[in-house]
Amino acid sequence: MTSFLLLAAALLAIAAAARRLPAADAMADGLNAWILYVALPALALELLPTLRFSRAIWFVVVAQWAMFLVSVVLVHWLGRRLHWQRERIGAVILLASLSNTAFIGLPLLDALRGSEAVSLGLLADQLGCFIALTIGGAVVGTVYSGERTRVATIAGKVLRYPAFIAAVVGLAVGPLGGWPEAVPPVLHRVSQTLAPLALFSVGLRLRLHARPDERGAIALTLAWKLVAMPAIVLACGRAFGVQGMPLTVGVLQSAMPSMFVAVIMIRRYGLETDLGDTALSVGLLLSFLTVPGWSLLLP
Repeated sequence: MTSFLLLAAALLAIAAAARRLPAADAMADGLNAWILYVALPALALELLPTLRFSRAIWFVVVAQWAMFLVSVVLVHWLGRRLHWQRERIGAVILLASLSNTAFIGLPLLDALRGSEAVSLGLLADQLGCFIALTIGGAVVGTVYSGERTRVATIAGKVLRYPAFIAAVVGLAVGPLGGWPEAVPPVLHRVSQTLAPLALFSVGLRLRLHARPDERGAIALTLAWKLVAMPAIVLACGRAFGVQGMPLTVGVLQSAMPSMFVAVIMIRRYGLETDLGDTALSVGLLLSFLTVPGWSLLLP
């Protein structure tokens, strides 16, 4: 719990300091490049070779994909009933469908459950959330913005993404006996930059203002993302007999706030960017209360 409180205090302090920085967005983009292309791949290469597979590990990956598909159907139906514009429906789908399993999820898992949970969390992120966002998110962005999607382009992005490549390599190295002794310490030092830099990047982008016409959509997004989604994943896990750490990680990763990359895609496809920034920021702060709450209910 001490580590968790330290994460929350650091995030708020960084957010306050970011108000005085003249180029906070540019700085955040630079930090994100290191996180996505260096620190996260190093973490995958360090932890995935040590992962012990069991029949229940499928749950942490399938849960992310299932919740994405359910969110697409539900938000589309609800948005049409509420007469939302296409741009709002697309933005809410991207915000509500996938979790921030990397930037926030991995540090919180480490603080609440330790390194074993982080190993499973990487699977949920790389084989679940990332692929679902890259493929499904691109389709959602295209459908609700009017652009065309090329299958070859999407597949190329997945196959060239450094963290995904590292995850594949890490999963292959484990059965071959793991890394030589000199490699894990180097990977560990690089991967340790993930948590502090991710928190700094998050703090630089915090936005807490919302227009009156956005508040209903933001409230529905956060209620689904932080409460309903993890409750459904927990119920499904118990129904299928999933227990222990796979159940815990599957639920906690589903309970994390919205993906940062989802907001980047909202901007990329011309959806409702202000709603995306505010929903992400408010959900992030609320998750420091809701995620530990879910952790207390889990084995």
